[in-house]
Amino acid sequence: MKIAAVLLLTTLVTLISPLAVRADSVVHANADKPGSAIALDNFLAKDKSTLLFIHSPHCPPCRAMEPRIEKLSDKKTDLKIVDVLLDAPSDSGIGFTSAAGNQFEAYSVPMFIIYDKSGKRIAQSKKANKQVALWLTENNL
Repeated sequence: MKIAAVLLLTTLVTLISPLAVRADSVVHANADKPGSAIALDNFLAKDKSTLLFIHSPHCPPCRAMEPRIEKLSDKKTDLKIVDVLLDAPSDSGIGFTSAAGNQFEAYSVPMFIIYDKSGKRIAQSKKANKQVALWLTENNL
């Protein structure tokens, strides 16, 4: 009986461990209040760069990018990825005028902003897009 319990526990730990790591890999900044502004300082990493992934479920390229960004977070451990949803529940389309959209001056999605370890914004829009594309390519995503 003890052997069966140990085997069951080992199997559960093996199955749950990757899920536990993955659950923390992307931080969902405003999932509880989509479209809301975020307290950015609470989400910037102090020990590594931070990538904001600003997107909308109404955006087909965003939906296509989302699983790749999640996989990137699993592979690129020196990068914290923060997911920001633009759409408020009342939005029927992409929430460019939502509080989050206004906070980050979003005019197209998906939108990426990169911050360094000190919290300084180092890339946005085209420059950030190029960096994200490079990271995805380097990691075969």
